Amino acid sequence: MPVAFLGAIAALHASGQSMNLISTFGLLLVTGIIVDDAVVIVENVQRHLEMGKDRVQATLDGATEVFGAVVSATVTTCLAFAPLLMLEGLVGRIMRIVPIVVILSLVASLFEAFVILPGHLSHHAHEPDHEEDNLPTRLLKGAYGPLLERLVQPGVRWIALGGLTLIVAGSLSLVTLMRITLATEGHPIMAIVEVTLTPTATKDDAVDVVRTLEALAADSEPGDLVRYTRAYLGRLERPGALPRFGDRYAQVDMGFRNDKAYAPATWAFVDRLEEALARRADVVSFEVDVLTGTPPVGKAVDVRVRGPDDDSVLAAAGALTAHLEARPGLTGVRTDAGLGVDTWEVTVDPARAAAFGLREREIAVATRAAIDGAEALDLVIDGHTTPVRVRMPPPTSADALGDLPLALPGDAPDLRIRQVATVVRTQGVE
Repeated sequence: MPVAFLGAIAALHASGQSMNLISTFGLLLVTGIIVDDAVVIVENVQRHLEMGKDRVQATLDGATEVFGAVVSATVTTCLAFAPLLMLEGLVGRIMRIVPIVVILSLVASLFEAFVILPGHLSHHAHEPDHEEDNLPTRLLKGAYGPLLERLVQPGVRWIALGGLTLIVAGSLSLVTLMRITLATEGHPIMAIVEVTLTPTATKDDAVDVVRTLEALAADSEPGDLVRYTRAYLGRLERPGALPRFGDRYAQVDMGFRNDKAYAPATWAFVDRLEEALARRADVVSFEVDVLTGTPPVGKAVDVRVRGPDDDSVLAAAGALTAHLEARPGLTGVRTDAGLGVDTWEVTVDPARAAAFGLREREIAVATRAAIDGAEALDLVIDGHTTPVRVRMPPPTSADALGDLPLALPGDAPDLRIRQVATVVRTQGVE
């Protein structure tokens, strides 16, 4: 093992690699494999010694006899890890070190087994005449050996087999008496509070909600119940759902004491959070997801409803919500259907557009580029092309959006959106 590990580390250093968490994992992975070839050679050399050969001749014959088998076994193991070398991208760059470490360790162990180990065996291998039985060996020969010989006798072997069958069957029957718990009862360790305000809410309104939640956390009992709070303004990102962006969205993460004794106080604190949010008139909806650290964690099921138009989607979502709420055993059924998202409604004035020699489509494309940005270049990383989009800061009001410049093709004059269109902030459909 020392020779194999040192050889692999030296080869890593020579190739410009370093010892890190991934390469150390590769060494741990190969720990039980690198000794196999040495064990096979030592056992075969010992067999030749017991045939009456001297140490040198037994070593030569024993190592030569298993050379092909040991090399083949090592090569097949290397081939099993070799496909990991062909992984591409960032994952490939990280995981490629594992097969490199494994293959280098196996090659170094193979070198040690056929170059260094035979020299040791030719000088220090125990010949049969000089072998002394230790205490465990004497116990095995004196007790286990005679017992085994008696059990395999024709008249006794079937009785022994029947007794073994009864023991196995009895062991299996004990399984029904075992108490199995898939997951222990968890206690709250974290809460994720997601808040959606009215469409006309501003960033100051979202900040006020966050301050309210932080004040509740500061006044929690006991005082060290809430370990930290972390707030996000202007976005909501939920697993399985599209991210939402806008001033009326806020998210607050709260970490609790990881102690089962604090569980009752934590659940009471979560109830106070929900009551405080329910009393606010500017809060359209909110969710408090409590993570307990044991299954189940988070929402059990996420359902996304799609349809040909808004009315059919809202009707289907409402029917599904009512059906789930009526099912016994289901709790925490929530829906975000019909909440709507912030929408900028831009209406082009054909007369004003025509005065500048522009068509409605040209203004629509330029407005979309002003809001969402435009692709400036393609960045190639690890063979993958990533488009880079450049855009201006998102508008916070209708006037700010109206002042955005329009990037028009050709020699068209520089314009602002408000010169050819009216901008209104409305509540669109989710």
